[in-house]
Amino acid sequence: MPKSIEVEIDAAGRLRPLTPLPRLPLRGLLVLSDDDTSTPSAGASTAANALKLLASPRYDKRPLSQPEEVSRRIAALRSDWDSKD
Repeated sequence: MPKSIEVEIDAAGRLRPLTPLPRLPLRGLLVLSDDDTSTPSAGASTAANALKLLASPRYDKRPLSQPEEVSRRIAALRSDWDSKD
C-alpha cells in the first residue's frame, strides 16, 4: 500500500525525510508542493496529529458498535427511506 511521507529538500537537492522510512531500499514518487508546508499553521490537521490520535488512550476507549447492530440500523434507515416515497 502506498505511504506518504514529508521530506525537506536542501539547496544541494538532497532529500531528508521528516519521518522514519519504513524500509530500504524502496522506490517513490516525488510530488513538489508550491506552498511552504514546512511549518503548519496553528490547528492545522496533519498526518502526525492523526497518528497521535490513533495512538492515544482516548481513541482506545472510543465507543464501538457491533457489526450486527450497525447492519440492523442501516436496514431500518433504508426501510424508512423506501416507505416515504
